[in-house]
Amino acid sequence: MLTEAYLAFLAATAVIIIIPGPTNLTIVADSIAAGLKKSLWTVLGAAVSHIVFIGVATAGVAATLTSYPNVFVFIKWFGVAYLCFQGGRILFRRTTIEAPGAATAGTQASHRYLIKGFLVNTTNPKALLFYAALFPPFVNPKMAYFPQLVILSLTFIGIFAIVGIVHAILGFRAKEFFQTKRNADLENKISGSVIIGAAVWMATK
Repeated sequence: MLTEAYLAFLAATAVIIIIPGPTNLTIVADSIAAGLKKSLWTVLGAAVSHIVFIGVATAGVAATLTSYPNVFVFIKWFGVAYLCFQGGRILFRRTTIEAPGAATAGTQASHRYLIKGFLVNTTNPKALLFYAALFPPFVNPKMAYFPQLVILSLTFIGIFAIVGIVHAILGFRAKEFFQTKRNADLENKISGSVIIGAAVWMATK
């Protein structure tokens, strides 16, 4: 792979990942609602999903989704329903106020946020087509294919992890605003609405 091609891939990937989408919105919402540590599990779950997507896309399943659009539609709407459920659960939950200095971590187990991150990202099947379209232009056909794919994949996952952590930190910073009783209900409304908004975004794409 030529250096110029790699730098171009680096720039394209950074721009694409930074653009707000269901996964980034969910990370922010989890950070606001459950704290930084729990939202980092969401980031990890989404990163694992990306790894799976990369493997599946390179195995040719992207072509299968193109040939069988009903599978694409089913996965997409499952994701929409899951996000709506999660958003509604937060939107209408009872407000609890923590004492000053109390831990801000959510009551759910960490693995639930890992699963959420994985599901939110996985139920966006367009990612398969995205990978199938993104990687080939940056692969040099005169060089070994597999090492180039590994480099591109690790680069993508690395950039996603950095951007995901930044989103989690931004959400956590915003959570400080919601530590008073006056703003506690607003926290639930914002977190739930952001996740439902992510569902709407996915449904309209």
